[in-house]
Amino acid sequence: MDLQKKRDYSFDAVRGFCMFLIPLQHFLAADKPFVYGSVGGYLYLVIDLFVMQVFFFLSGYFSKNAARGRQIAAGSLLWPVIVMWLACGLVRVAGFAIPIRLYRPPYAMWFLLCLFYYRMFQTAYLKIPHLAGVVFVLGLLIGLVPFIGRDFALARAINWMPYFLLGYYCQPAHISRLRSLKGWQTAGLLAVLLGGIWLFLRYAAFDAYKAVQMADSYAGMHVTVWQGIALHIVVFFTGIAFLVVLLNLFKGRQDRPGLWSWIGQHTMPVYIFHLPVKYLLYRFGIGFGVLQFSAGSLPACMCVAALAFVVTVVLATPPFNWLYDLLFVRSLAALKWCAGHMLVPAGAVVQKVFDRGLKLLRLT
Repeated sequence: MDLQKKRDYSFDAVRGFCMFLIPLQHFLAADKPFVYGSVGGYLYLVIDLFVMQVFFFLSGYFSKNAARGRQIAAGSLLWPVIVMWLACGLVRVAGFAIPIRLYRPPYAMWFLLCLFYYRMFQTAYLKIPHLAGVVFVLGLLIGLVPFIGRDFALARAINWMPYFLLGYYCQPAHISRLRSLKGWQTAGLLAVLLGGIWLFLRYAAFDAYKAVQMADSYAGMHVTVWQGIALHIVVFFTGIAFLVVLLNLFKGRQDRPGLWSWIGQHTMPVYIFHLPVKYLLYRFGIGFGVLQFSAGSLPACMCVAALAFVVTVVLATPPFNWLYDLLFVRSLAALKWCAGHMLVPAGAVVQKVFDRGLKLLRLT
């Protein structure tokens, strides 16, 4: 009898589709000038309201083994952040205008840093009673602190943690209930979400794009305390609603692997290596000087979507998986080897010198 747990490809499909949306969103923002209120601006805001939330939820859902998560957190999550920070520093030294700060994760690396916090300290914070509620309330209050923001991704780490915890506490029976919507119900919920976002973008009395990222204090988002609290609650339930939509859209893929599930099994190379393409688009435009589009227009968005899809598929292929393994997995193994075979023996020699020095001091 085969007791091996059967893989649910629908989770991979959701992850793969959301991974495609990340280059799409970044490429839309790289199209200068970025037009708020355009088709591209609307798509950017829609993606911002659920994509990373879904990734945090799925990460929590597959982080039931807290001890294992803590064991691999530094190597699989923190080390890529360090490597990317060093790489961005080298590119900056080479003369390219790349913003980098020592205390702020570069580009999209804030997600990995937040996930590192969650998994590294998971065995400790799970002991807190009523944890999910405590973290949600803390997210409402943290906006009152003006100096907690993007540095070390602290604001995001607190504000996005409820999604990780929901995933952690979620069981297969809960997923089955979330997937129970009929087709017309899923379509209706999606229509309500998209319509509500359009109204929000049209009538919001503040910078909607910056506010929904939950990366700054209320003062940094230029909203009042009550606006920030209300926005925090609305954004939370909007992300959950989009999660329900995605789980229902891809529920037919549970036993059927496909393109999206294949991408979903190779997300890290896409997540890391699409960033240079974003920089090229920022420098040369989406038409690369050959094609001309009105920024944020429907034709421009179609071109960006096609490019994002091609980039996503290409970066999920074996050569880029090998490159990711070389830069972010084998590099750490090489560092450990050097530490074990060079640093540790050198430290042993120095320790002997110290020991002899202490011995002589005792004799005198």
